[in-house]
Amino acid sequence: MSDFSIRDELYLQEYYPPFHTLLFTHFKGQKVPLSWEKSYGTGTVFYLALGHGTAQINHPSIQKIIKNVIVYWSKGRRDK
Repeated sequence: MSDFSIRDELYLQEYYPPFHTLLFTHFKGQKVPLSWEKSYGTGTVFYLALGHGTAQINHPSIQKIIKNVIVYWSKGRRDK
């Protein structure tokens, strides 16, 4: 997926590794995760920090991310 621009609020939080960053942005000179996956128990958690409003959730790139995640997980996760 190529880079894209979106105007959305940036939710900064503490992150507890290990997690695999899928999408990030730059904020005040630092790389900030916007989307990640992490093993939890026998499953996996997917997180996406974007999509806080109708305009954001309907952005073509956000729609593509959501669709890709659904397709990926519905076919069964492939180990990296």
